[in-house]
Amino acid sequence: MFLLNHMPPEKATGKIKEIYSIFPEGVEPPHPLQLMSSSPGFMACQFEFIKYYSSHPKLSHPLLASIRYMAADDCDYAHCVEFNQRLLKTVGATEKDLEAIKNDPDNSPLEDNERALLKFVAKAIKTPAAVEAADVEELRNLGWDDPDILDAVAHGSFMQGHGILMKAFANK
Repeated sequence: MFLLNHMPPEKATGKIKEIYSIFPEGVEPPHPLQLMSSSPGFMACQFEFIKYYSSHPKLSHPLLASIRYMAADDCDYAHCVEFNQRLLKTVGATEKDLEAIKNDPDNSPLEDNERALLKFVAKAIKTPAAVEAADVEELRNLGWDDPDILDAVAHGSFMQGHGILMKAFANK
C-alpha cells in the first residue's frame, strides 16, 4: 500500500493498536493514518491533533470539515476530498454547497463568521504573502480570537502536508 513500512490494523500493537481502536468494528482506519504508523511518534502526535480539533471550543465540526475539504481540493488530495465531502453531505451539504466551499466561501453553508474564517483560511493557504493585518482585524471583529485564527489556518495547512505525504509514499 505504501513505499514505507507501516503497521496495518490487523498487525497493530501498542499505541498504534490503541489509536486504530477509535474506529468502530468494520471501519478501516483511513489510509493516511495507516501511513503515519510508519512513525509511531508522528502517529501519536496526529492522534493528539485529532483529539484537539474534535473538542475545539469554537471551531465547529462543519467548519473544520469545510476547511479540510477546501484545503484538500486545493492540493488535489483526493482521499481527503472524498472523505470530507461525505462528512459534509451527512450534515446536509449539497453539491452547490460543496462547490461554494471550494471556490466561493462567501456562499458556503456556514454561519457568517465561519464563512469569513473559511475565506481567510483559503487566502492564507493559497496566497500566504497576501494576508494583511486588516484581514486578521476583520476576523477579530467577528468574534474570533487569535488562537482560533491560527488553529483554523494550521488545520488547512496540515491537510495539505498530509496530502504531500500520501502522494509521496503511496505505492505507485
